Amino acid sequence: MKKCVAAILLLGALLIGGEAPALAPPPPPGTRNFTVQAQRDLQFQTVIAGFPTMVSWDSAEAGRWRVRGQAGAEIQLDFINLPTHLENGTFQMPITFASGDAHWRSPGGGQGTFDPGVGTTARLGNSGQMFVFIGGTVSPPRNQAAGSYVADIDLDVFYTGN
Repeated sequence: MKKCVAAILLLGALLIGGEAPALAPPPPPGTRNFTVQAQRDLQFQTVIAGFPTMVSWDSAEAGRWRVRGQAGAEIQLDFINLPTHLENGTFQMPITFASGDAHWRSPGGGQGTFDPGVGTTARLGNSGQMFVFIGGTVSPPRNQAAGSYVADIDLDVFYTGN
């Protein structure tokens, strides 16, 4: 699994993206492997010290991953090791993820909003594809130093066998 990288400029954007290949457990018998591909970075646009900035999972700035695998297979989605802050050297900026900040949608199947800190199970639709979205909130204090801030986020996706 690769990590997703986050960078923020106080007068720039937060980027969360990357790729997370499937790890364990192996796919159920009769299914093929799947892929997880980052498609869009989570971007907070302009962030001003002292003012929290939120990005909803359904906004154009939300992070998005594409999952492709066996049509109809159940998978587990987990954002693991969610950061509590972004870093720029010794400087930190708080970031939080609320219970409705993640969402999955499967063309030809279902969809659902979930807590990125808890994860969820979902089923790939008839197309064998799924899109996973994430938003969040940064809360820079009034004395936040300008610069690029970085954090890692891991998306773990695996077949459940159901």
